[in-house]
Amino acid sequence: MARKYGLYVNGQYVHTHAWRPVFKSISPSELLGEVALYDSAHDDPDILDAALEGCSQTFDQIRGHGFFPLPERLAFLKRLKLRLEDQKENLAQLMMHEVAKPISLCRSEVDRAIETLHWTLAESESMLRERPLPFEGRPGWQGTTGYSVREPRGPLLALSPFNFPLNLAMHKLAPAIASGCPVLLKPSPKAALLTLCLVDYCHAEGLPPGMLNFFSCRDNDVASLIRDPRIAHVSFTGSESVGWKLRELSSKPFTLELGGAAPVFVGADANFEKAARSLALSSLSYAGQACISTQSIHVEASAWEPFREIFASHFSSIEWGLPSLDEVVCGPVIDEAARQRLESLKIRLNNAGAKIHETTRAPLQPERAEKLLMRPAFVTDLPSNDAFYREECFGPLVALRKTPSLEEFVKVANELPSRLQVALWGRDNSPALATAARELDYGGIVINEAPSLRFDAMPYGGRGRAGLGSEGPRYALEAFSQWKSVLVKT
Repeated sequence: MARKYGLYVNGQYVHTHAWRPVFKSISPSELLGEVALYDSAHDDPDILDAALEGCSQTFDQIRGHGFFPLPERLAFLKRLKLRLEDQKENLAQLMMHEVAKPISLCRSEVDRAIETLHWTLAESESMLRERPLPFEGRPGWQGTTGYSVREPRGPLLALSPFNFPLNLAMHKLAPAIASGCPVLLKPSPKAALLTLCLVDYCHAEGLPPGMLNFFSCRDNDVASLIRDPRIAHVSFTGSESVGWKLRELSSKPFTLELGGAAPVFVGADANFEKAARSLALSSLSYAGQACISTQSIHVEASAWEPFREIFASHFSSIEWGLPSLDEVVCGPVIDEAARQRLESLKIRLNNAGAKIHETTRAPLQPERAEKLLMRPAFVTDLPSNDAFYREECFGPLVALRKTPSLEEFVKVANELPSRLQVALWGRDNSPALATAARELDYGGIVINEAPSLRFDAMPYGGRGRAGLGSEGPRYALEAFSQWKSVLVKT
């Protein structure tokens, strides 16, 4: 019998009236487990209040009474890092079964979560220590001593997505715990089991009750969490439409990472082989279900024919099919709603005049993942004003189009409403690319690699409607904490 997983509230597992079944992505009739689901219409409101009050009281103990001080918090994160290193394959397998991410990409994500912990520890050592204020020798400051320190802002509501369920949860959880902020973690319901596994590890490694509460609930209950005065900060990763609606609910600090359309320029002086291989992989990795997957490739007109042919060859060389196979890069989409949305999008693009070029490669073991597999495709001849260039696709589709120049690409790219990351391909050390990098109004500029390149230590956030603030351990530590100065006159 599959295990039933309760909510995790103040160090204990709590059952609710409803359970959400979680089935294996590659064996839909096999139950992985069931996760408790809170619903304010049927469940005792004391459960929700206990989670919020637990975070609030724990924060009061940290702030006013020295509970769970910085050395203990960092020691806990070091133990958690060792636990993840020991459980790498178990985590990867669970992730693959729950969210249908190809197993090689799951292993890579576990490695990235460990890297996120590493950088959180490294940055915390310097950022969160007391710093003496430089009074000595300053005129008029004689007889004054003091120090400055970053203190926790307060309980964090962390809303994490399905597509990177471990690493993006870690980007919120680790800096918050290091800062001394208790966390109310609400994952995507599509990745609740993997997130609960992380919670289990935190419990096993001695995280004090109240520092982390896991709350799986219906969307209509999220508003209550955001509005509650006991929540000091909200960190959300997900869709643009949902993120900005949540932002309207409260004036408290928000961190939003909402994605974009990830445009790419390929110049006539680019390495076509390298560019085509990288961009084909980027567009199809995890069926394009990443906020910086390559979505549109704007090719300088004189390079159009040779690049399109090389790209088509690399595109059709990418393995797709059953996510449990090591060689598969493009697996199923997350659910039936996503598949139907993407099939409707392909029909719309065809009706708009686009030519749709589906991969010629046969899928690997499609009979075990057929229901949610979508044949990868790239499109050409799509009108330049089509919404596909502006709106996040989140699927194994990518558009190729001609552009007259790099200058025209910069103009078009800067007009997009959501500007997270953009990529430029051309001659190494090209002054033109350096100029374009300065002119592009994006959170991240990638030169001679796909726009999906991200290192977990870097500041990561978008411009326009792509989000608010930046992820990355150092930048999350800054968001989740605030300065205090103490002056002593002697």
